[in-house]
Amino acid sequence: MSIQEVKLTDEQVNTFIRFSGYFAHFKPSQVNPTHGGGVLILVNNKINCFKISEFDLDIDHVGIKIDSKGICFNLVSLYVPSSTLEKDLIKSYCELGEDLIILGDLNAKTHVVGCRSLDANGRVLEEIIDSELDLCVLNEPSKPTYFRYNSNLKKLTTQNS
Repeated sequence: MSIQEVKLTDEQVNTFIRFSGYFAHFKPSQVNPTHGGGVLILVNNKINCFKISEFDLDIDHVGIKIDSKGICFNLVSLYVPSSTLEKDLIKSYCELGEDLIILGDLNAKTHVVGCRSLDANGRVLEEIIDSELDLCVLNEPSKPTYFRYNSNLKKLTTQNS
C-alpha cells in the first residue's frame, strides 16, 4: 500500500501505523512539514524488500526494491506539491531499472488523467509520458483520484477474521 500526504511525524507513524505482519517504509514531509506531504509504503512482512537509500533527501519520496518469489521490481511512492514536478526526478527513478512502478500524488492536472484543465505539473507529466522514458499512466481517466473532504462520511474500519 502506498500513501502520500501522510502528514505525520516519525513518532506518530510508529504509534498509529501499526499493522500486524506489515512494515512501514516512511519518510516525513521534507517540502513543507507544517502543511502536507510525507509518504509511506506499507509492505507485508512475507514480501522480501529493502529500502532504496540513494534518493534525494529534500523530496517527499520513498522507494523500495521488491525481490520476492521470482518477482523483482522497484516501487516508488512520491508526493509532489503544485508547480514543482521535474522530469529529471522521474528520469532518476528510471535509472533504477526498467521494472519500475511509481505511485504518487503528483498534483498534476492533465487530460491524460481525466482532468479538464492543464497546470504546470500536468504539462511536465505530459512531457514525461511523451519522452523516451517509456512510462505510461495507469489511472483510468473516467475514475477520479481526488474527492473533496466530507465530514459526513463515516470512517470505515476493517479487520481480518
